[in-house]
Formats: sequence, structure tokens, C-alpha cells
Amino acid sequence: MDADWIELRRELDLWSAEGRVARLWLRDDDAVSATPALDRLLALSQLHSAPILLGVIPMLARPCLVRALLDCTHITVAMHGIRHENHAAADERKQELPIALGHEAILSRLKLGRARLTGHFGAAAGGWYIPPWNRIVTEAAALLPQTGFKALSCFSGAGHTIPGLSLHNTHLDLISWRTGRIGKPPSRVGAGLAAELALARADGFRPVGVLAHHLDHDAAAWRSLSGLLTVTSCHPAVSWVAADDLLV
Repeated sequence: MDADWIELRRELDLWSAEGRVARLWLRDDDAVSATPALDRLLALSQLHSAPILLGVIPMLARPCLVRALLDCTHITVAMHGIRHENHAAADERKQELPIALGHEAILSRLKLGRARLTGHFGAAAGGWYIPPWNRIVTEAAALLPQTGFKALSCFSGAGHTIPGLSLHNTHLDLISWRTGRIGKPPSRVGAGLAAELALARADGFRPVGVLAHHLDHDAAAWRSLSGLLTVTSCHPAVSWVAADDLLV
């Protein structure tokens, strides 16, 4: 295990040497129901004091999920699309809210999903929006503040500058989607996070986000998540922060 994380430890030691603390945050997508995988994720989060921004698909969320999260103070619920459906044209990359739907239709769908989400989880659940496939066009993202959203989270490289909307992308995915939803091994995750932290250190010590998908985790992904949380939670140069703390 130590060999898998040696690059990460070295990078974190550099943060310590500069008197800095790396702010890490964890996002997980596609929650719809209470499952053993969700239980495992919540247990790891609580064990290592690592809060989670949990992307919930509002129109698919089941009552058992509401019950499972009832007393989870370390979880921030985010809206993960509306139904997680692809409405892009055949020659376009997947997205749920293509501008071809029209502004009024997009606003209506956002309002419907947000009302369902806050009805289940309370007003605090209406602050964050996570687009399915981490993809949303700027014209659609610009409508998010009109429906009450304060923050948008996509993946590294996605750039939207919208008044009234804070953008916080994740940077490291625990799964290799292009090779068949295969979990990245600990050595690759450790090296990947070390590289992202080095970039953050050179960019004003910005926060770094880790992306998980509990329903798609294989044994490798679970080993990587557990090892990552174990190593970082014990290092003095790391603070796992709640999503809403990024907005301060």
C-alpha cells in the first residue's frame, strides 16, 4: 500500500514544507436508492471525516434514499440532472439540456427537478447542480441562477463564467470510463492526485476535487477510494472539506 501512495505522500510533504494545507473534496454521482454500495460509501466518508457532495437524480430518487440520508450530516445533496436522460442530437455528445430544447423548456425542467429534490431533502439540497456526463452548454448553465442554484460542478476543463454561479470542477475520476468502467488501481489514483495537487500548488493552492460513482465501483475503485482516504486523512497537509465550504 505504501508504494502505491509514495508520490502522493511526497507531494503532500511539499505542501507541509510551504506551510499549506491542501483542501480536498469528494463528489459522488448517480444516487437514486439505498444500496449496499451507498452504505459502503457513507461508512468510508464517516470513518475518515470526508464530507461528500452527493449527486442525486431527483426524478428517480426513491423514498429509501431519503431515509438513508436522513441523519447524514456529512452529506450535501446536489441535483444531478433531472432524469439523467440524453436529449442531444445523434451527432452530438450526450447531454440532458441541449440548447435546442429552448430556454423555457430548460427552465421548466430545472424547476421541476429542483422542486422534487428540495421536497425530498429540504431547501439545502437546492444549491448545487451537477450535469449528467459533466456536460452542460453555457447557455443552459446561465439559467441555473434563475432557478435558485448557487454552484455548478463539472469535470476538469469545463469552463463557465456566469454571474451568480460558482464553478467547482472535480479533477480526478476513480473510474476509467473509456476502457469499460474499470476502477483505476491505487497506484494510478495516487499518482494522479499527486499531479493534480502539484498543479493546484502552482495555481494559488486551489481545492482539488475527487469524483466517485458508488454504483459503478469495482474492487479496484473501492481499494483506491479506501486507500486514498486512509492516506490523506492521516496527513497534516490535508483537509477534507464540505462542498458548501468551497463557496465561502
